[in-house]
Amino acid sequence: MKGKRETLDYDVAGTPPVSRATSRFSLLAGGIAWFLHLIAVYVIGEFGCVAGWGEWIVGGLSMVAWSLIAATVLTAALAGAAALTAVRSRKLLGMALGDDEAVQVENRAFVARLAFLANGVFLFVILVQAIPIFHFLQAC
Repeated sequence: MKGKRETLDYDVAGTPPVSRATSRFSLLAGGIAWFLHLIAVYVIGEFGCVAGWGEWIVGGLSMVAWSLIAATVLTAALAGAAALTAVRSRKLLGMALGDDEAVQVENRAFVARLAFLANGVFLFVILVQAIPIFHFLQAC
């Protein structure tokens, strides 16, 4: 029926199931994670070697390597969470196409699709960016 919303697709207030904050997180978090990874690995690689962290060995790896692994895992997890949020948002928005807010819902669905693609690229870049860093750690 026209103008009637299903209770499964919308919350009690009648708004779409995906908030603007969720859309913004899923769109921006991958890029922010990549930027944080880029800055963190530069700082850890440069200052960790100068400070002598390369001489501290724990579990067969230097503290510089452990710090770089931690930075890579944390930022990859952030980008992965943003990608999963985008997938979830797209599924929810696919079910919530109503009459009154169809344009708004379709815009958020587009943002969810774009966010998934962007976060996939940023996750890939974070993981690939970490590979040469470990190669150059041998000089540390």
